[in-house]
Amino acid sequence: MGQAIIGVDPHERVLGTVRPRDLVGRTRRWLASELIHELVTIDRKIKVASRSRVANRCYPALLTTICDT
Repeated sequence: MGQAIIGVDPHERVLGTVRPRDLVGRTRRWLASELIHELVTIDRKIKVASRSRVANRCYPALLTTICDT
């Protein structure tokens, strides 16, 4: 197997190998790219929400202090 490119996600590598030859292929690739971008964004938001939920569970007094002010 070849050496992995640092900083490139697997989906970007797969999409990088696709070379559409017609309008339908270009549209399909564009849609795939947009959907992957949305999923990555949602995944990032879920990770942030999970971290804040863990923080709220660990430090409930801090949360009530911040929310009461």
